[in-house]
Amino acid sequence: MTAVHAFPYEADLLAACRDEPGLFPFLLESAARGGAQGRHDILFVRPDPEMLVLHADGRLTGPHADASAGDFLTALDRWWKAERSPAAMAKRSSAGAGSCISAMNSSGR
Repeated sequence: MTAVHAFPYEADLLAACRDEPGLFPFLLESAARGGAQGRHDILFVRPDPEMLVLHADGRLTGPHADASAGDFLTALDRWWKAERSPAAMAKRSSAGAGSCISAMNSSGR
């Protein structure tokens, strides 16, 4: 289920992360200037307790971390595939649960 809400931070994604780290745990800001690679930042919204984390010391924790030999992208791909399985989708739709990633143009749109 997709939910759309007004973003109360006037496009200051860093302020959102700083003010509400429990809700907005990660911000990926584009480092590229202009062009297709520099247009979007991604603000992750976290409505549930599961999180895949690659720690500074190289440890990987969270869903599918153990089966991925410490490789973040492998774990993320396995988690994504598991969430897309018919059983997982049926479970989410019956429980009304979902997850959200918000992407915003670097200019605030």
